[in-house]
Amino acid sequence: MCARYQLPIDWQNFPMLKPGDFEPNLDVRPTHRMPIGRLIDGNLETEWRHWGFLRSWPGKSGKMTRHQLINAVGEELQAKKSFRNAYETSRCIIPMAAWYEWPTLDGVKTRVEIGLKRRSIFAVAGLFETSEDPATGEPVDTYTMVTVPPNEILGQVHDRSPLVLRLEDHDAWLEGGASAQALIGAYPECDAFYLHPVDVPPQHTLF
Repeated sequence: MCARYQLPIDWQNFPMLKPGDFEPNLDVRPTHRMPIGRLIDGNLETEWRHWGFLRSWPGKSGKMTRHQLINAVGEELQAKKSFRNAYETSRCIIPMAAWYEWPTLDGVKTRVEIGLKRRSIFAVAGLFETSEDPATGEPVDTYTMVTVPPNEILGQVHDRSPLVLRLEDHDAWLEGGASAQALIGAYPECDAFYLHPVDVPPQHTLF
C-alpha cells in the first residue's frame, strides 16, 4: 500500500509540469490536492485533484463512515465496482520522485524511501473520477493510485507496489485497452530502484 509520496520542485524533468504549476510537496498524503496527467483531446494535460476516491459504507455501529480509496488493486480493476468505470474510461498518470513504506527491518519499524535510480521524476498509473463527498454531497475531483505485486527488490519492504510506468508505457496506459491491461504486473527491472532507509541509526545495515 502506498500512502505517502513526494513531488519536489524539479518539475522540468517531467514533461507535463510547467513552471508555477505547483508547490513542491515532500510528504504527499491522502486528501492532498496534487497534479495528475490525463489525455484531453489527445494531448497530455495537467489537472489538480485530491488523492483518494470518496466512498461511504456502514461501520460496526451501523453509522455511515467516510472512506478514501487511495490505492486500487491492479489485478481487480475490471472486477471491482469502485474502480471498473474509471479503469475503462478515466486513466491518468501520477508524477512523483519517490514513495514511502514503513517495513519492520532488523527489528526496527523504518521509513524507507523508494525511487528510480536513473529518473528523478517518474509516473505511476492512476485512475480519476469526480467523487461525491459523503458528508456534503458536493462533487470532488479525485484520483487513486494503481498497485501491483512487487518485484524481488520492492518485495523487501512491502507486498504491494505502485504500478511504475516506463516512459514508453505512458501512452499505452492512458489510451487503455489490451495494451494497458498488459502493463499490470511487477516492474520488470529489479535493479532500477533504490531503497533508502530514513532516520536509521548508522549501525543498522538493512539492504
